[in-house]
Amino acid sequence: MKHFQFNNKSRREDGIALIVVIGMLSVMLVVAFGIMSEATVSNLSGVTIATRGDLKYEAESALSRSLWCYMWDRRKFMSDHRNLGSETEERNEEDGTPWLANGMPRAISTGNEGKDVVVKIHDAMSGTDISTKHRPGSEIRKKSFVKEMEDLERLERIECFTYAVDDYVDENEYHSHQDYKYEMEDYEDFGIADFPANGKFQVREEVYWMDNVDVLAERDEGNIYNNYFRVIPPRAWKKGPSRTTNSMMRSNSAKASLLSTSDQQIANEESLDEFQLEELQEFKAGKVLWEDLSPELQSVLNSYSRNESGVATFIVTGLKYDGEISRTIKATYDCGSILKNKNFFHCWEHVIY
Repeated sequence: MKHFQFNNKSRREDGIALIVVIGMLSVMLVVAFGIMSEATVSNLSGVTIATRGDLKYEAESALSRSLWCYMWDRRKFMSDHRNLGSETEERNEEDGTPWLANGMPRAISTGNEGKDVVVKIHDAMSGTDISTKHRPGSEIRKKSFVKEMEDLERLERIECFTYAVDDYVDENEYHSHQDYKYEMEDYEDFGIADFPANGKFQVREEVYWMDNVDVLAERDEGNIYNNYFRVIPPRAWKKGPSRTTNSMMRSNSAKASLLSTSDQQIANEESLDEFQLEELQEFKAGKVLWEDLSPELQSVLNSYSRNESGVATFIVTGLKYDGEISRTIKATYDCGSILKNKNFFHCWEHVIY
């Protein structure tokens, strides 16, 4: 008897269809996850941008408030703004805590839950003054820490930088040093046009173009701190800005501010030992008073000023989500001329980042 064999083709086709369906579902799942991820990223980016915009207004508001509080404090308690680091004058409760240019952080309530604003006030007369046209690089080379430097490689980099600064501000095309050439023809060889200025610096940030500028701050973890070089006052306005006009204000004291100059800069330039550096940091943190410092350290630090110049740098940072999103405004004001209407420019710099 003949037996028939049935073809199992349909069952095999069902298996292939299942594989195709699973493959399509996998592809669609990957696409769906990609769309969801993109939507999440877009949402977070939008929240970040909106929050940073909001924090900018919060910071500007806190900056305005801090400026006027600082000027009011200077006017009412002038003695507290001299000899910073000493005991302050006793105040009534309604006068609040002192507003001093000592770099100490101050929290300001915004009235909005989850948002904080931190304000720091520094004296702008800190760091190295490069605003003069009389060879500012040579003034750096005259400092004792440069003359006594034993690190020959670092010394060469300092010389490279300082001679570049001198060539930048002098009004001729003669090289300040034959081994370090930074005049027009040399910059053209570097592929840089319209250098040097052959005039005084107009803004502090110009110095960042100089070769080896990072050598002076390399011990501050390689960062070029803005307060290493002194902010340059705006120049008198005569048919527009000019490098040849005089600055609208000069510091009342040639000394740099003690509390606003970085610890590492002071340590480098004054050759502080580890114990003296720790003592200085405690003083600047407000843990000890000037009278508590050792006589040896006081003698070294007397080359810096503890009196406020009246030109203050406000660093205002708005924070949200425990600092995950932030916005900072850095502004410098000549607080002594605002109410007197003495100068046209009261704001020397205004940077938002």
